[in-house]
Amino acid sequence: MRKGNIGAALFTDRPVSRNILLIAALAACAIVIAVGLDHHARWLWALVVTVPLAGLALFDLFQTHHSLRRNYPLTASLRHRARRLFGRI
Repeated sequence: MRKGNIGAALFTDRPVSRNILLIAALAACAIVIAVGLDHHARWLWALVVTVPLAGLALFDLFQTHHSLRRNYPLTASLRHRARRLFGRI
């Protein structure tokens, strides 16, 4: 079985639309850190939400067992969790 390539998952076949939630999670972490350090430390509490999402997206990107999760990081994981929670959508 051929292992997935991280470059192929990030940069081929509609890279922005496929990785939009990964990009959004990483951007949200950066924005929260910048605003929290510059203005109010209360903003840093938002990292409780954004860091786990970014971590899950990066985990999905680097894992090699499920091609759907590797090709669509975070989107496939959230879909899988919603299906488990609510049944067939």
